[in-house]
Amino acid sequence: MGIRKRARALVLTILSLTRNPNTTQLESCMNCMDPCLKVFEKLILVIGPVCVLLVMLGVSFVVYTMYCYIVPILQKRHPIIFFSEVLYGHWLLVNVVFHYYKGVMTKPGSPLPAQRIDESLLEDGWSICKKCDQPRPARAHHCRLCGVCVLKMDHHCPWLNNCVGHYNHRHFMLFIIYIWQAVLFVMCTSGNYALSVMVGSRSLAHWLLSETPFRFILALFATNPELHTRTIGEVTMVMLLFFICFGVWIGLTILGGWHLYLISNAETSIEWNDNRIMSMEFSRRGKVFVNPYNYGLKNNWKLFLGLVHNRNIFRHVLLPSGHPPAGSGSNWKLGYLVKAPEPVQPRQGYQTTTDNNGKVFPV
Repeated sequence: MGIRKRARALVLTILSLTRNPNTTQLESCMNCMDPCLKVFEKLILVIGPVCVLLVMLGVSFVVYTMYCYIVPILQKRHPIIFFSEVLYGHWLLVNVVFHYYKGVMTKPGSPLPAQRIDESLLEDGWSICKKCDQPRPARAHHCRLCGVCVLKMDHHCPWLNNCVGHYNHRHFMLFIIYIWQAVLFVMCTSGNYALSVMVGSRSLAHWLLSETPFRFILALFATNPELHTRTIGEVTMVMLLFFICFGVWIGLTILGGWHLYLISNAETSIEWNDNRIMSMEFSRRGKVFVNPYNYGLKNNWKLFLGLVHNRNIFRHVLLPSGHPPAGSGSNWKLGYLVKAPEPVQPRQGYQTTTDNNGKVFPV
């Protein structure tokens, strides 16, 4: 047998042992990267507690610097403005600490291991997990780091050292929203001080208050850093505070915007990729893919925030609340909790079918 035939036989042997016609190219690539992913997963398990400690130290640093260096400067503002800033800042701090604690300590939820699958559960999207060989409901996925199936899994977050799933997804998102506001608040309150150090002791505040048409409004908020005694340590702490918050704010803006988009469309990070693949496959066949869990923008947020059973935004969103999410995480027929939107009109010539909730699906 010649060299070419031997090489061809070797290639065919490798393909026959590794290629699966039922998997996509993405899945095949993921399988090839499996050894590298295992090393990365071990690394995440190690750095998870370190990330939690970094968050706690970061929040403590911001609180300490604000109390020691920024609050004395803010006291020189108008009393009403100062009181409003203190009240707003402490409201943000309470919500940040509460939702981070709940996000870390709350289990995302797992399906019952002893539950058997019957025909009704199969119709609801239940299946058998290939990793743990246990019944798995729709929207659940197996977390290789935690070693269990997670209800409505979004991702494993090293900053929480926990999976983000059905029971703590709300706390994760509200933590991002509140800490984004808190970081922006810190930048605004310390920005005049930091910029005055960079561009000169008087130039920024003096120019804003004397040259711009907004001088009467800015006079209520601006402070003169010269009224506060400066030391090298103070300047270093405030400048470090400002630039750390600026970098964190950029990252939170990108991360928060992405998750706002996903929640508005009733998707998780995992489902977004799966739905894109399904959309391309349906489009190739001349059909339209419809997300069966999308109840419309308003209803998606009501379900995500758990604003059902007479719950309201003021008590259960603006104030710290540990109420459970809507639904059990195993059954996603939630039409009884919210008013479903109007059925989607299919494109001309596409064959569709309608389920019991009035949702339109391609056939």
